[in-house]
Amino acid sequence: MNYKEQTKRYILFIISLFFSALGVAFTKHGELGVSPISSVANVVNCKFPAFSLGTLLIVWNCVLILGQILLLQKNFQLIQLLQIPLSFLFGWFTDLGMYLVASFPVTNYFLRLIMVLLGIIILGFGISLSVIANVIMNSGEAFVKAVSDTTKKNFGNIKIGFDILCVILSILLSLFFFDLKIVGTREGTVLSALLTGMIVKVFTKYLKTPLDSILQTKETMTPVGQTADSLVQDLTSAPQNTSKQHLVVTIAREYGSGGREIGKQLAERLHIPYYDLDMIHKAAQESGLSEKVISENEQKVKNTAAHSLYFWYIQPMPQEELPLVEQVFEVQSKIIRDIASKESCVIVGRLANFILQKDYSVFRIFVGATKEAKIERVMKRDRLNAKEAKEKIKKVEHERSNHCYYFTHKHWKDLDNYDFYLKSDFLGIDASINLLSDMIERREIK
Repeated sequence: MNYKEQTKRYILFIISLFFSALGVAFTKHGELGVSPISSVANVVNCKFPAFSLGTLLIVWNCVLILGQILLLQKNFQLIQLLQIPLSFLFGWFTDLGMYLVASFPVTNYFLRLIMVLLGIIILGFGISLSVIANVIMNSGEAFVKAVSDTTKKNFGNIKIGFDILCVILSILLSLFFFDLKIVGTREGTVLSALLTGMIVKVFTKYLKTPLDSILQTKETMTPVGQTADSLVQDLTSAPQNTSKQHLVVTIAREYGSGGREIGKQLAERLHIPYYDLDMIHKAAQESGLSEKVISENEQKVKNTAAHSLYFWYIQPMPQEELPLVEQVFEVQSKIIRDIASKESCVIVGRLANFILQKDYSVFRIFVGATKEAKIERVMKRDRLNAKEAKEKIKKVEHERSNHCYYFTHKHWKDLDNYDFYLKSDFLGIDASINLLSDMIERREIK
């Protein structure tokens, strides 16, 4: 990052602080509670109004910075000391925001709720700008990351725990200060916790590309790809340096349909490379994650709604702290594009048919089979009884379907996403390979 770009990014970050602080001011003025991380300072402000909310936020942020130093010790980077002046700036902006919104009427519950919702939207906008600026973390997120790095625990889980701890602490202070009454932490705090992450994702999705084009110089331009939503956008819009002379055959398959065997033999028949399980090794080399971690987090999302809700709540987060399923998908997408740009090949699974959308010559195959044929194959291959095989097929196909929908917003078995559907038990493996190889050799792939 050169000096000019760095300067622009810090300017954007300072702008983000203003909007984030203004969002806090709006929610504070609504008197229904503020965001979890600001809730402790808010309760103290309710008890000691002589100290402005901005001043107390400065103190709170400095406590969190001190916590980072104590946790990380020699691993604490000196650049993170910039959090101190930026925390002062955030506090001053908060007091300025309180002055600006002071005249807004909040005479009834409806107006207070409107103030809180506006504050959450403004706060989300401000945070999204800080994410795009990508120069330094705010003290709250940095403290969570310090705890995560020190304990080797998942960033998202630590963040949720930290927010809960802040709310509990604010409630305890309120009970102590106000004769067992809860003041300053209310439904607005819950709304902020639930809605801010979603709003950040929405703003980041639509603002990142145009703002990056302003921030980045030609030497530092990088593709967008940070979350599941932006990865979905990448599948159809990411710049791709490829040659249409290469033929890529992608094979999605039902579990137990023989799709892997068909893919391997088809690659041998066509005399082109075959990629499947070795993709795990490549992803491990590329990402630094172990092959076991890659294997446990590829092609599977157990519960789409729960995973989306979790990821929605913990936004924003550093790129390296993305959930493992996100990291694995991103690195495998990069590997798949890289392979497809260099050579003809057969790729089994891993949503390759969706990843290779533009500028590639791709023949997309979906391999299925009857339930009975799949059960028989899985029983024989995995040495299971019929009930166990049926349950495993259901489990794996459910995870693959969730994985596909989570990253593409499309249904895995929707045949509109493929060029050819093959029922492997109708012709058998050998005849299926003969059919496919003949089609590929004779047909011009569009």
